[in-house]
Amino acid sequence: MGLWTLKKKLLKMIAQFAPGNGLRVRALRGCGYEVGHQVYVGPDLIVLDRLEIRGGNLRIGDRVAIAAGVRLVTTSDPNFSLLGQVIPTGKEGIVIQEDAWIGSGAVILPGVTVGRGAIVGAGAVVTEDVPPFTKVAGVPARVIGTVEFPPGVTDPGRPRIHPTARIHPTATVSPRAHIGERTRVWHQAQIREEAHVGAECIIGKGVYIGQGVHIGHRVKVQNYALVYEGVTLEDGVFVGPHASFTNDVHPRAVNPDGTLQSAEDWHIVPTRVERGASIGANSTIVAGVTVGAWAMVAAGAVVTKDVPPHALVMGVPARVVGYVCYCGERLQVDDEGKVGICPTCGREVRLQEREEGSATEG
Repeated sequence: MGLWTLKKKLLKMIAQFAPGNGLRVRALRGCGYEVGHQVYVGPDLIVLDRLEIRGGNLRIGDRVAIAAGVRLVTTSDPNFSLLGQVIPTGKEGIVIQEDAWIGSGAVILPGVTVGRGAIVGAGAVVTEDVPPFTKVAGVPARVIGTVEFPPGVTDPGRPRIHPTARIHPTATVSPRAHIGERTRVWHQAQIREEAHVGAECIIGKGVYIGQGVHIGHRVKVQNYALVYEGVTLEDGVFVGPHASFTNDVHPRAVNPDGTLQSAEDWHIVPTRVERGASIGANSTIVAGVTVGAWAMVAAGAVVTKDVPPHALVMGVPARVVGYVCYCGERLQVDDEGKVGICPTCGREVRLQEREEGSATEG
């Protein structure tokens, strides 16, 4: 068992048995799952997924309430059974949109999206998407009613754009995208369905944000950057102009028999950029990579492996050439490589040990 899988297994146990909501939520985020603000997670939550996956299979929106004993089955297969030869691989991942309420003991199966403001009854087994502002119950779950819109809440079929957000007339924003307060979207940008852009972000000219992309608060995405499906940018991330994120490690336009590939033939590999990190202009981030918190990717770099927190990487392929402070200045690192001192602001930064598979010193 690798270091990541062991860490994830322990965090999932904390999320299941920890006595406080705050600790349970932090443990879920540590697993790489996307968890919004003001989320409540009850005790005895079990998330079933493949331990080697670094998040991306579970997205929980703001103000979601999950009662005790809920089971989230993000992926399922027959393992060693011969049934695996005749049962096709199903969809993976679960999305629980903002303000949803999941009742005690409910089971949500792979590929399901629970819509905004929906209610899942206690003990329900959810096998299909739940429309926004509906109530479902039973085994399998069925719609049993609707939820009255709270005062001031707009129709969920309309664009979920905060009144203080500014969208340029030439930008294309899906009605199913979420744009946070005081965010600015500039000329000819495109934001796809189910993308979530947080508060006080700047989305530059010609930027593409793919379906389901999650962008935190106070993120800057500069002109013509390409942020494809499967990418998560945490709070305070900077993405330089013309930077590109890939999401398929084996890209093909056609299958071996020459037929055009469809969505069923395409397997997204999640990518994450952690809090405060910077992605330089014209750089490429290859699918499946995690860029650590406050790291810095130099302009033109091609990142093929995980980047440690505070690391400065450059080149093709990218290699660690030093470490940077929260303020962006290069650190003076001690002989043991554990502590860095910023010559500009004087901060002391403790450097984390790099996991196997991370970008190496060059």
